[in-house]
Amino acid sequence: MGLFTLTLDDGSAVATSRLILAGGQVDVPLDVPGMAQRWGSSVLHCPFCHGWETTGRSLAVINNGMEAMLAAYVRDRFSEDVVLCTNGPSTVPAPAAAILTNLGVTVRETPIAAVEGELDALTLRFTDGSTLERDAIYHRAPTRPGNDLAAQLGAELLPDGYILVDEFGRTTVDGVSAVGDSARLAALSDALTLVGPGAADGVRAAVWMEQELFRSGLTVATVS
Repeated sequence: MGLFTLTLDDGSAVATSRLILAGGQVDVPLDVPGMAQRWGSSVLHCPFCHGWETTGRSLAVINNGMEAMLAAYVRDRFSEDVVLCTNGPSTVPAPAAAILTNLGVTVRETPIAAVEGELDALTLRFTDGSTLERDAIYHRAPTRPGNDLAAQLGAELLPDGYILVDEFGRTTVDGVSAVGDSARLAALSDALTLVGPGAADGVRAAVWMEQELFRSGLTVATVS
């Protein structure tokens, strides 16, 4: 097992034989004025987290391509009044578009100029001068890794940028594990970006790492 040296912001260095990466993912909302400022408050990223509070409300979903299926999900689960805003010509695949049509989801392809207002009183302004009043907005944003440490260490990344791990949270680099929504098994189509599973991943990886240290005869040191 190799020895890793971590250089910190203050210039000091820490040596260790094991690492757990927990840098997470960073959301990258659509570059529309007003989106980033309302991210997580009135522009919502997760129907699992916010679905109940938007039940029966007028909703907009801002996405395109296969990500537009988020509109089908919130229409099926939470509201009959859902408008999909593709922010330009729709690239929704035909089978998905048929599902949206069958569910009665209205599609607006006009580019969005700005998002204004707050939860329960939002306005989407379009480049043609028209507006759409909504109670809440959903948007599934792309993500990027919180840092590039895994790449620096040579750990294998999946095509979507997540760190590849096994059932024990171990990466492809000896002595390096990764947890939370920065890492996932290859068999999963996406990481669970929820606090509970992220914390559980950390506990599991730490327990297995501690047991590995014990079996190898190393001493576990806690730095406070």
